[in-house]
Amino acid sequence: MNTTAYAFHGLELVYVFGSYAAIDLGPFEYKPNATDLEMQAIVQAAWTTFAYGGDPSADGLVWPVYDEASDPYALLDVPPGTGAGVRTEQCDYWDTLFELLWGG
Repeated sequence: MNTTAYAFHGLELVYVFGSYAAIDLGPFEYKPNATDLEMQAIVQAAWTTFAYGGDPSADGLVWPVYDEASDPYALLDVPPGTGAGVRTEQCDYWDTLFELLWGG
């Protein structure tokens, strides 16, 4: 049996709304730890500042402006961070295929 936890589609909503009961562990109730609560504060601040002003940068989270040459990204983690070139090889493949099939 695989017991490794992975992120899944929609997991961010648990942090946006603080709805830890949505994490289905069968007969067990998930209790958020300090890192969960810190992540919740980061994500809620990002969503709020994005809705208010169009920029999700908040509470130590810096959301870089996209640049095709460096492919920057925001790392949603505790602590938050930034990086460049996330899955560049895979994304470049899809860009090339898109250009081949649809001409750009």
